[in-house]
Amino acid sequence: MATTARRPSGTFSSEYDDLGLYTLVRIIAEYASPDDPRAITQTAWDAGRAPSGHPDAPSARAICARLADRKGKSFPWPELLKLVFDPSRSVTQTHAQRRADDADHFTEDHVYYALRLVASERKAKTLAPDAYTRSRQELIAKDCRRGVHLLADLLPTVGQIERVAGSWAAALEFVGLEVRNGDSWKGERGMPIVEALDLHAEATGGWLCNYTALDAFASRYGFALSRREVGKSWTAYLEEVTALREARDAKTKGLPKADTKLEYKLPAGQAGELPPRQRGPGYWTKGLCVEAAKRYLDELPAGKAASKKGYLAWSTGRDDAPAPSTFDQHGGYEEVMRLARSSAPIEHVPTKEEEIEAAVLTYLDEHGSINNKAVQGILGVKPDVARRTLGRLREHGVIELGSKAATGRAVYYVRAKA
Repeated sequence: MATTARRPSGTFSSEYDDLGLYTLVRIIAEYASPDDPRAITQTAWDAGRAPSGHPDAPSARAICARLADRKGKSFPWPELLKLVFDPSRSVTQTHAQRRADDADHFTEDHVYYALRLVASERKAKTLAPDAYTRSRQELIAKDCRRGVHLLADLLPTVGQIERVAGSWAAALEFVGLEVRNGDSWKGERGMPIVEALDLHAEATGGWLCNYTALDAFASRYGFALSRREVGKSWTAYLEEVTALREARDAKTKGLPKADTKLEYKLPAGQAGELPPRQRGPGYWTKGLCVEAAKRYLDELPAGKAASKKGYLAWSTGRDDAPAPSTFDQHGGYEEVMRLARSSAPIEHVPTKEEEIEAAVLTYLDEHGSINNKAVQGILGVKPDVARRTLGRLREHGVIELGSKAATGRAVYYVRAKA
């Protein structure tokens, strides 16, 4: 989930994407009214923004207006609460149904033209959804004053862009604009720190941890973790999660000693609700794209022909299928569909992640051991990439610790014993 900023006028400039707003409603409601979050009032929810770690979040009323349906009618607050707390309903599908309209003529060409036009007008290297919306409205109004009335049919809304491209970040990448990760706009940020600390405590019987351990916990279970707030101490996070757990009488043991061996067990049903880590640009290999295309063809209703537009509608909102524009990296839509209909095997092209792992194992076989600094040096990767690579290989039982920090020696890894 992304951060927000306030404009001097007092209205909010939301940098949360639309789907992120649903998650925001649930998180703050659970924090502000843990006993009955489904019945929280808008006033109580607004008051819970700052204590929950989201002081710049838009108000409940503003969120309802932002999530208006295709006719512009605000999302009723009771109905919104009912949706975000109903595990049997899909937020993504419900949002898409509410926003569905007759503007199906928008294509990738419209997305490219619209984003490049607005970026040029603003002299910007990137665009946030709210900034695009404001510029779109201004351009359409200027167009109407000239008596032309063309831009309304040429400039899709944020929701329509996301339907075509799959996500706002994907749309920016498609048109060659920056996908920003700075403090002013981070796109989907993942699970807030306090919420992740609470989950860590639930999974370990009450133990808290430092940020390094929390990031490793997130990596272990494959979910995204938000960044730390600038200037906020880790002690403040620990105090916040402790107060949160005390409010619902949950046991908190504090930070474990260095030699404490923790046992991890996620609460029942929690694994399926964790926000996935963001996928790198090389994630969608040709093989994965062809597999997605095969699923699309398998799920086509009898008598209905496959089409790029049909695939786009089918893939939107799914985690197991890329946008059709991704196929351009592998020969285009027609080529991927041809391979999907064929029984010929797809040659596997190693991902960057696999190449790094292979290089680590080659180094291990030649030198006997490896540490985080060696991975950075020999492969030229960042410290967090090196750490995640070693952690992933250790989780899969390929390597194991050759020393422990508690011994006072540098930590290194060796091949796991058979």
